Amino acid sequence: MPELAAIYFMGLVVCLALSLLYVFLKERRRSSEEIKMIQSNLHKAGYYWSENAESVKPWNEDAVLEENRRSDRSTVMTGALLSLLSWAGVLFLLIIMVSDRYLAQSRKEKRMLASDLAQRNLNSQDVSNKLKELELMT
Repeated sequence: MPELAAIYFMGLVVCLALSLLYVFLKERRRSSEEIKMIQSNLHKAGYYWSENAESVKPWNEDAVLEENRRSDRSTVMTGALLSLLSWAGVLFLLIIMVSDRYLAQSRKEKRMLASDLAQRNLNSQDVSNKLKELELMT
């Protein structure tokens, strides 16, 4: 029986490590040059991109910080709870990570990332026009 406990414990540790990797990857994406440029441009017009709601929302420093905190907390909680499932948790977390990375990108997000909002600095009027053009306002 000690070997079963060791196998379970190894799965738990692997899942926790994978959870930390997931948090790191989400933070790296949040601080990527494209996202920074988008947030900078949107801030000029009084908006920010909400990754949780996948929409453009009115800028409020508290709201942005709260969203980042909530996103990090949910990622850590997901990893912690899945780690209790040991190797099954590793599998589920891998599925979540792959789907988040490659499958779970909304049309709005794709349009925004392909637009000038992510490519270059714009003034507030250009940002507002671009938002209307891309139909990103909710």
